[in-house]
Amino acid sequence: MAEARYLLKMFDSRESKAIAREFGRRVKIAREAKGWTQQEASALSGVPQPCWSRIESGLVEPGLVTVLSIANGLRVKEGTLLVGLLTRRN
Repeated sequence: MAEARYLLKMFDSRESKAIAREFGRRVKIAREAKGWTQQEASALSGVPQPCWSRIESGLVEPGLVTVLSIANGLRVKEGTLLVGLLTRRN
């Protein structure tokens, strides 16, 4: 149980929001590099367009399945969207 509490406290809300914004920025850049609209990317990924919009805006933190669906739909490696989002502080 103590471990679960640690995991829940690992990120403060500011850091979490910053990560969501940066992830959304990366998604938008990848989508625009393909020349796709949100609707096209949504159709290819299976992520509903309203949700896609909120992700690109950094308003939501997508779950793992959604992240994988986005990467698959954009035809990019997951690492393209994820690498470096977390900076470890020791």
